[in-house]
Amino acid sequence: MICLKDVSKIYNQGKANETQALQHVTLTIKKGDMVAITGPSGSGKSTLLHIIAGIDAQTSGVYEYDGNDVRKMSDRGKCELRNKKIGIILQDFGLLGNDTVLRNICLPEIIAGTYKKSFDKKVRVLLQQVGLEGLEHKKVNHVSGGQRPRVAICRALAMDAEVIVADEPTGALDLSNTESLMDLLERLNKQGITVIIVTHDPYVANRCTMEYVIEDGKLSKHA
Repeated sequence: MICLKDVSKIYNQGKANETQALQHVTLTIKKGDMVAITGPSGSGKSTLLHIIAGIDAQTSGVYEYDGNDVRKMSDRGKCELRNKKIGIILQDFGLLGNDTVLRNICLPEIIAGTYKKSFDKKVRVLLQQVGLEGLEHKKVNHVSGGQRPRVAICRALAMDAEVIVADEPTGALDLSNTESLMDLLERLNKQGITVIIVTHDPYVANRCTMEYVIEDGKLSKHA
């Protein structure tokens, strides 16, 4: 499903502040995998995640999604990859605090101009699945810290994402909420959704079925 071959990423190439974020990364993630990517701050974890999610592009090497070279995709194809196939859970969850839970989840459809009222019914079913039943009209600023990542996950599910990529989703959560969120991600993974998590937390990494470590932009598989 996801295949990176000899991928490198250089920021500010050719300038005095040139930075090599990734060095010759090769990685294959199959459908249904649950993967943790760990490593020290500044090692390249988020850069790798952003390339996989289609937010950023590599400087060299090849990234293929379902056998298609992402760099050679049309703008429409890349947009569909980001908005339909891959659900992105950023550190701040990318939510609009003054909007309702329902509107946050429907936002990709609203922006794309494809939103229909019938979509709300689908969202309500998904809210029940992620443990947010009855909160659709509550503003995101008024839901708990443990519920916010679930809103972001629900938005990914509403777009029928095949892959969920999450950047430190438990970073601001206590142990109880971390356990609860990992239970949810494990349950979704068992339903066939591929899960990729960048994390500093050994507990989160241990809940995944495989772990990769990045140090100085170089990727290795955890023993």
